[in-house]
Amino acid sequence: MGLKDYVNEADNFRKNFSKFRDKKIVLYGIGRFTASLIPLLSSEYNFVGLMDKNPTNIGTSMYGLPIISAEETESIADLVVINTSKTYWDVIYERIHSINVPVYYLDGRKAEWHENEKSYDFSNSYWNLSLQNLRSEIDKVDIISFDVFDTLLMRKVYLPDDVFHLVDIFLPKDSPLKGKFFQLRKNAQANVSTESNLDEIYLQIKHETSLDEKFLNKAKDLEMFTEEKVICPRKDIVQLCNETLQKGKSVYFLSDMYLSKQFIKKLLESNGISCVPIEHILVSSDIKMCKKSEGSLWDYYKEKIVLEKKALHIGDDIISDIENAHKRGINTFHLMNVRDMLKISSLRDIEPFILTTRQSLIMGIILSKIFNSPFALNKTRGRLFCDSTFIIGRCLFGSILVNFLFWLIKNTINSKVKNIYFFARDGYFLEKIYNYIISKCKGEFPFVHYLLISRKLLWTASMEDENDLKELVYWPYAGSFAELMNKRLDIIVDERTLEVNNQDVNYLLKSGNLLQFVKMYDKEIWNNVIRDKKNYSTFIKNFDFNEKFVIVDIGYRGTTQKYLSKFLKKDIDGYYIVTNQKNVFITKHGNKNIMYSCYLYESDDKKLANISSKILFIESFLTAPYGMIKRIDENGNMVCDEEYSNQKYFSYKEQLKEGIFEYIDELDKVGVLEHFIYDIDKTDLNFIDNFYGEFFSKKTLFSEEAKKSFFYDNNAMRVGENEIFS
Repeated sequence: MGLKDYVNEADNFRKNFSKFRDKKIVLYGIGRFTASLIPLLSSEYNFVGLMDKNPTNIGTSMYGLPIISAEETESIADLVVINTSKTYWDVIYERIHSINVPVYYLDGRKAEWHENEKSYDFSNSYWNLSLQNLRSEIDKVDIISFDVFDTLLMRKVYLPDDVFHLVDIFLPKDSPLKGKFFQLRKNAQANVSTESNLDEIYLQIKHETSLDEKFLNKAKDLEMFTEEKVICPRKDIVQLCNETLQKGKSVYFLSDMYLSKQFIKKLLESNGISCVPIEHILVSSDIKMCKKSEGSLWDYYKEKIVLEKKALHIGDDIISDIENAHKRGINTFHLMNVRDMLKISSLRDIEPFILTTRQSLIMGIILSKIFNSPFALNKTRGRLFCDSTFIIGRCLFGSILVNFLFWLIKNTINSKVKNIYFFARDGYFLEKIYNYIISKCKGEFPFVHYLLISRKLLWTASMEDENDLKELVYWPYAGSFAELMNKRLDIIVDERTLEVNNQDVNYLLKSGNLLQFVKMYDKEIWNNVIRDKKNYSTFIKNFDFNEKFVIVDIGYRGTTQKYLSKFLKKDIDGYYIVTNQKNVFITKHGNKNIMYSCYLYESDDKKLANISSKILFIESFLTAPYGMIKRIDENGNMVCDEEYSNQKYFSYKEQLKEGIFEYIDELDKVGVLEHFIYDIDKTDLNFIDNFYGEFFSKKTLFSEEAKKSFFYDNNAMRVGENEIFS
């Protein structure tokens, strides 16, 4: 593969910047993208310098070009091209947006700065409210009432009607309601009065369908069971309610709801509200009066209970809870439900795309955490704030990686795969998450293994001739000759190459002298090849590659899959989070390799999809508590390279994993875990990709603790690391 694998990047640069061939261009970025681009395009474009975030690099050179300051760029350049992974584009442009030179992204778009542009409602007066404000209002009155659903309690589905879809999922296959329940349930409710109870709604279904009562009773019981599963408390409002009860104030619970007050009492008490007097629960289906419409329930409440006392009602619906109560002289306090919060938050662009039951549940589980408090967005005036890696795991990586593993499980079971090999180091957490999922499921699943492997290890262990050596040496690298020899060939250079040890690899590559200097260490190189091949051959015998197996990795090009296929001389299928390669490639020995991608690499408009464009966040998490595996020794133990910040702050990654585990627990509590494994499609995966893009937009705020967990290092391609959030 080697350097030619990056020809597409050069072609894209030509396409995007063909009109600037006669202009003076400064490239922002000194990493792999620039290391690959310059050897291919330096004769076609007038590159005059490089920019980097690190001011200590100014005045030095890389790839034959000076690293210059913003001021010098302004004096010599016609334009700046941000030549990095898309993950960094917004951060970099935010850093240099004031430069007096046009700046372009690598995809050819001109970067623009909109300092005052916000896609969320920054000025909404709701952001001025707080829990203490509400507590103060409660202290002023004699009697307090709470709306129940969306105020004290919330469902872990985005739309309440999706409870009916879940019931349909849970119905047994032989039920005559299977596949029809949602529509029948909705029709029946529409055809009875707004004050009808659940029994009356099911009588209407019986009237419309003539179904046997036993099926309807089972469905009704299943609906109440499902309600219990999806309900959770809005914790700070429940706590405030309990505080109010403990003060001896009179507290009532009001709801326009078809469920009985006995069932609502059960829900309230099972979600943390203690000692609820049943006579203090006013439900429309019981007293046949509603808060909405004409507000007859408010008339009853005012005349029979409030009388001349000072009263406060707390609820989420502007009409039925706020305006209708206010008309009766009852003070009100508006608390947003999670749907209204989403619509005016920095995540609001995702809201129109919540279409399927799975998407509704994904968002319900996420929002039940980050928007559980009605005041969660108030300090940031609508912007999502992630204060820990646990939250990132619970509310983002959980949906991405769990649904990836659902996709993997579904496809490997359908293909009758016996063994799944998760590649180190990316598979360190993936294997644990996979095992956590299947521990909660019935049935048989493929056996999983964590395979000690790396691109560097297989480069040498699979090397057979000088062409293989050339491929290894010519593969793009950002660093010195000494660093290349150490990181790729496990060679410590000496006086034989004294003149070039500290020279940039790409300078030597361009001059045509790189291979001749490498071959000065020919004996040591082939001794290492023999050693690595022997030790890895012994190690790999511990695994069964005779029965049908697949490998699992993050992405992109399938390099490690290719070299393992070459080493084993076997056909391999690879399953990836995202890949940009064609589906099939053949090794030099004729072995067929197929790559399957879970998430899209490109969107419909041929731009990078969100996960693929910001994959570095996932790569940073999916690592191990040790450095890159250099080789396996004669005792079968791994020999690792140096550790970086991803290892130093590994405890934050463990917290992120725990967040993912809680996401799995939530799916399990609702009862959909096994259903979702076998019912995943591209529509839902594309939705997750869209949500990932919204989450990692520059509108989201992250605490310093959260940022500490995200670094990028790749010793096979370069020495050192980058802070992804810097």
